[in-house]
Amino acid sequence: MKQLLCAVFLIALAAPGALAQETYPRMEIYGGTSYVRDGELDLNGFHTAAAYNIKHWFGIKGDVSGVYGQSTVYSYPSVISVDLSEYAAAAGPQFTIRQGRISAFAHALAGLGRMSGATPRIYGAQVTVTFSAFLLEAGGGVDLRLVDRIALRLVQVDYLSFWPEDGGRNDAVRIGGGIVIRF
Repeated sequence: MKQLLCAVFLIALAAPGALAQETYPRMEIYGGTSYVRDGELDLNGFHTAAAYNIKHWFGIKGDVSGVYGQSTVYSYPSVISVDLSEYAAAAGPQFTIRQGRISAFAHALAGLGRMSGATPRIYGAQVTVTFSAFLLEAGGGVDLRLVDRIALRLVQVDYLSFWPEDGGRNDAVRIGGGIVIRF
């Protein structure tokens, strides 16, 4: 009985040390491409993010993206092409499940968004409309670790909700993928 109690005691002392040795990346930096569907608009661009992992399952994430495209405005008797851009910068918590080479994550972020549209110069005049908005971003994705420090972001899907000062709301979906560097 004494031997059993000693064994249980030694295992209990060693268990926290074994758990503390669990390895996970402290920092993950992502860079990739993104596609945004905003109403009837199709926009393409870049997406970057950095996450500092406090625990193997919890981190703080900063996220920046920019997408670009064109829309056609019909104004009789003319047709005008409008250059569009959307930028988003947000931060918040990220939750991750790590299983072997696969990591699945979900995040809820808040920040600022900026949207603008500009017509081409016609007789030296150009019309530009820009507005900034509070941004809520919720989504997640899946990473596949290729080697110790590099992973492939197979997919990331985010719901973006822009809330401009005028009280309206603009919702979009962003899909992307790219490379993750892990430290």
